[in-house]
Amino acid sequence: MRLVSKEIRDAIERTHYDIDPDLIEAIVMTESSGDPNATRYEPAFYERYIKPLNLPEAEGKKRATSYGLMQIMYQSAWEDGYRDSAEGLFKIDVGLNWGTKHLKKKIDRYGQQDINRAIAAYNAGTPRMKDGKFVNQHYVDRVDSFLKKIREG
Repeated sequence: MRLVSKEIRDAIERTHYDIDPDLIEAIVMTESSGDPNATRYEPAFYERYIKPLNLPEAEGKKRATSYGLMQIMYQSAWEDGYRDSAEGLFKIDVGLNWGTKHLKKKIDRYGQQDINRAIAAYNAGTPRMKDGKFVNQHYVDRVDSFLKKIREG
C-alpha cells in the first residue's frame, strides 16, 4: 500500500541511495505525513548547538529548523554539502535527496543489521535508556508501523 502520492513515490525511487524505498516512505510519513511543505522548529537543538555559535537570530533559528518531506534539518543538510536556501528543501526531489543522503550516513555508520539504531540516529541520535530502548523509541516504532502498512498493501 502506498501512503504517499505517486509523485512523491517516484521521487523516492529516484533518490534512494540503495536504501529500501519503503523505509524512506515510512520515514516520510513519520516526519511530515507526506507534506513537502512541512516545517518544524527545533528549540532544543537551537539552544544546545546553534545559539552558542552567536549567529544572527534569524540565521540561527533557520539552522535549527527542519524542512520538507523528511524534515531534514537545514544544519544537517548544510553539513552534508547542501548550499542552497533552506526553502529549497521544500522541493520534493531536493528534500528527499538530502534527507536520504543523511539517512544513508546513519545506515553506513550502524549497518543494515542495526537499522533501528540508524533510524533512531536519523531522528535524534542514539542514546538508550537503561532498559535498552532508544530515548526516541516511539519514533522508531512509528516508522516500523508505517513500514508494515506499506509492505502489507
